[in-house]
Amino acid sequence: MGQCQPSSRSKNIEEVIVFTEPPENASKGLSGREGLRALGFDFVDPNSGDVLECENPRLVHLSSGDIVSEQNRIKYINGGPFYEELSRCAMEYAQEVIGEAGGLVWTEIPEDRELQEHELEKPPTRALVSRYIANPIDGAEEEGKEVERPILVITTGRGKVRAGIFSRRHLMITGMGPATALPLVKEARKRNMHMILVDPNVHGERFGFDVFKRTWNFFFPLPEKTSCCNAPVCVLAHSMAGSQLVRCLDEMTKQHTSLHFQQRIKSVVFTDSTHTIKWSKDNAWLCYILEASVYFSSLNRHFKFERVTPPGTKIEVDDTWKLRFGDMETVSAGTLDHSLTNYYARSKIWEHFEKVLL
Repeated sequence: MGQCQPSSRSKNIEEVIVFTEPPENASKGLSGREGLRALGFDFVDPNSGDVLECENPRLVHLSSGDIVSEQNRIKYINGGPFYEELSRCAMEYAQEVIGEAGGLVWTEIPEDRELQEHELEKPPTRALVSRYIANPIDGAEEEGKEVERPILVITTGRGKVRAGIFSRRHLMITGMGPATALPLVKEARKRNMHMILVDPNVHGERFGFDVFKRTWNFFFPLPEKTSCCNAPVCVLAHSMAGSQLVRCLDEMTKQHTSLHFQQRIKSVVFTDSTHTIKWSKDNAWLCYILEASVYFSSLNRHFKFERVTPPGTKIEVDDTWKLRFGDMETVSAGTLDHSLTNYYARSKIWEHFEKVLL
């Protein structure tokens, strides 16, 4: 693994045309790490250790041994179909690592209606969840029969990112730690929590809310339909997921299907969320939940800051902000990068959750 250290070779423009990658169809029919390697890449521990134990596995270009970074990305990864195929395989392998780290498995979410003929080929709706949640009977022995362990729900934003992934670009140039839910999953397992990682973009971002709502209703049905109805729930909602969460909870309240759940949702963290409290102005319970939550901002996205302040630093907001988000506590995520809010703010996120978990 020693050759996986960054290369000292010159990064001049002539080198850009020297490297020719395998065609994007080299990984056709392959998934995860197998597909990555067919494309000439892999994830490694830069310190030559085990990827599954590594805090931040990095993408390496196999033939050169170079770790992929912002500085050399264009040399090794062209845009277009090759980028799409490489990012697909990278996300799938990252999900394998996340699943191993958290003891998670894929669970398919049933359709809530009969599919049209043209919809039969679409991929199934799934979520990456703790084994006990996937199958309470089979998972009970492994999970210590602790039915009421708290549940952490993590849901990502819009776009082409999938369950547990916050940024495709950062996954390839910054690493698996900052770009995914891996650090959060590891901490949740240390705290003996069950987990649900929602996959809202499985059918494209246009259908994100429908997938989110169906997933939510599947895992949090009415009490007589669930075996863990009293388990407390904490939610981390990133970007568009904040809007999906607020809309879903508001609909549940109006349809009188949320009464059993109102005592369970203990804590919500929003990171660069796109919701507004105006949607719930007639919903006293949801307004209370929202204003008791914490909003971690990447600073540049909303406030146009030019310098980073430490994560958790209180942000002075104006009346326009309060009109949209109410009196929710608003703090710095410790970064100017929208996609990295969950990573830089992770210790403060856990501080907020632990207020209700301890």
